[in-house]
Amino acid sequence: MTGTAARTHPVIALRYDLRAPDFGPSHAELFAAMLDQVVYADQNGLERVHVSEHHHTTDGYLPSVFPALAAIAARTSRVRIRPSALILPLHDPVRIAEDAAVVDNISGGRLDVTVGAGYREVEFRMLARGFADRGTRLRHAVQVLRRAWSGEQFTWDDRPVLVRPLPVQRDGPPIIMGGSTPRTARRAAEIADGYDPASPSLIEDYLMACAELGKQPGEHLTRVGPFFLHLADDPERTRHLLARHVQHEMQQYASWNADSAHFGAAPDIPLESVWQVGSHRVLTPDEAIELVRGFPPNSLLTLNPLSGGTPPALAHESLRLFVEKVLPAVRTELDATAGRQA
Repeated sequence: MTGTAARTHPVIALRYDLRAPDFGPSHAELFAAMLDQVVYADQNGLERVHVSEHHHTTDGYLPSVFPALAAIAARTSRVRIRPSALILPLHDPVRIAEDAAVVDNISGGRLDVTVGAGYREVEFRMLARGFADRGTRLRHAVQVLRRAWSGEQFTWDDRPVLVRPLPVQRDGPPIIMGGSTPRTARRAAEIADGYDPASPSLIEDYLMACAELGKQPGEHLTRVGPFFLHLADDPERTRHLLARHVQHEMQQYASWNADSAHFGAAPDIPLESVWQVGSHRVLTPDEAIELVRGFPPNSLLTLNPLSGGTPPALAHESLRLFVEKVLPAVRTELDATAGRQA
């Protein structure tokens, strides 16, 4: 279950979007690699697995989060799992309530649901959903989820609703609000169980909104680290192997952002400059230890091992180095610090 208790260790999550550009591994290879990695993570102390959703992409960015989460739930026993984020206004909320309830049962109550309003208009056109009113429909959909998971029979939009099975978690999985604007911070305070903003600067907006509403804040971890942190014993060689995958991911996100009113024009990202931006980094284990040591309490470090269709062998090696070398060193030091402060 999500919570607000202070903690010294960063929460460590794996994230997958399973995009497969045509110059890299196939979707089938990436799905198989993801399942191998989540089993390894589950057995070695990582805490979460996130999967992301997008539509209308040439590289097959994951469009269906609940089948992926069900597969992950069936292969693991401890990690919490979540869509991050589910673009809720794209979907029928009653079907989402059913899908989430089934996955919560498969996982034994390990599901959280991060939701967002979305920002790519083409996705809404593709799925025949209105774009302009997506924020309002997000609010309504959250209400439907909560009522459906309570076990209540009710009428919504002139439709009879009865969702079974009920989730394992009482009142249903925690609903976490994603977003990238101050409006989403207010929305999180009003209707969600926590907040996961794209920018840590929005956490203060969330805390202020909770205070104004007289509500106890839910989970609000600070995102830390680069978007893509890859570990290697020979970083220079690995950067060469990964550069095209990184360029693909960066360029695609930039083009999507350029299509949204929230962002400016898409920059051209030459292959030779992808490592200069700082969002994607390849470090040795010792360098990663120094990086993670500087992270604050109540933070979230997300690892994206298959980012941009990274070849599974490289991704597996990076994850192994993190688990075997970085995680023990950082946790030992932080535990010692916490013990001295107690």
